[in-house]
Amino acid sequence: MPMSDFTLPKIDSYAAKRVLAQRIMNNVVQSLIWRDGLGITEKFSDNVMAAQVRIIRQKMPVQKSRTLGENTSASVNDGHFNSLDAEQPITQEYDLPLIEMFDRNVDVSDVLDEMIQIGTLNITVQTLEQQLARLINAYTLAVKVASALNYDYNSTGDELIEWAEDSEELVDKLAEAHQRLDEGSATHGIDTFPQENRIAVFRTKGKYGLLTAGNSVYNVGASRAVELLEIGSAGKLEKAPETNVTGYFGELYNTPLHMASNIIWTLAEEYLDLTAGDLDDVVGIVSASQATGRGVAFQNSVKIIDNPRGQGYRLQPKTRWGVKNWIPEGERLIVLSTFTNPVVSEATELEAVGPDTEE
Repeated sequence: MPMSDFTLPKIDSYAAKRVLAQRIMNNVVQSLIWRDGLGITEKFSDNVMAAQVRIIRQKMPVQKSRTLGENTSASVNDGHFNSLDAEQPITQEYDLPLIEMFDRNVDVSDVLDEMIQIGTLNITVQTLEQQLARLINAYTLAVKVASALNYDYNSTGDELIEWAEDSEELVDKLAEAHQRLDEGSATHGIDTFPQENRIAVFRTKGKYGLLTAGNSVYNVGASRAVELLEIGSAGKLEKAPETNVTGYFGELYNTPLHMASNIIWTLAEEYLDLTAGDLDDVVGIVSASQATGRGVAFQNSVKIIDNPRGQGYRLQPKTRWGVKNWIPEGERLIVLSTFTNPVVSEATELEAVGPDTEE
């Protein structure tokens, strides 16, 4: 195979020097957006060497109070002693599968390192760690979106929060999402989802909609609004965001606001076996941590061995994790009014499956 054109570059027909930069351009990858206690629960699994974690919840008692008094009816339970049968504790079970695997080998040859001399091995380890963070973000988003869309299909009411971009304020839709979370889930023993465990994650379109809303801080005209505008905050963020790129851009309704990149949304579509662009009209999702669990079977690691193919190294990443939604009421999607739910039957219900499962 011929090498690239060695006669270039030239200036006025005279050869000019070409060198390889000794520093490599860095990738910028979002770190984990959902973290334990913020839109996700991770306390049930930490280095658990199993394929599945079984979680139990003791259900609330069904008994209620009774009023003492005199009544001639023998069926009235109003005496000194309660005549109803004793209750016994009952549990409800939840599962957390840990079957999502990141383990494809990467080969780095000595020849490659000799020719470019920029520390390929260390850089490759770093990019594997970045890719893992990106995949966990995308998989988590995919599970949350699938739960919300499946729930919308299976419910009698409209469970998606629609936003008419031209005539409605996105801030109001965020408030509606909180109102839905305030309603809790009686089926799962939740009176109301705690405010402090919620997180709102938006597309870039959603972030723009919040920062430019007619009732946003920027349109109030106060000096406080100017201060927030200077750092791109929707509220509470008092200084420039942290450099680990979580997408955090402030708080509204005492809830952290994050932006997830288009790459993460596109990967989520891939996990759900959707066509790229099918989720373009999904603006954001507001989550309660009690609704969805995430766990790892063991901490991420990259084993480095001598390459069996020749001189060089083989990197063997190994991380196994899982995400499961238990309470669909705890995931609230905000969508454009033009959005059509792809779930139209039982056969089309969504499930997150690793894209590399099929070659």
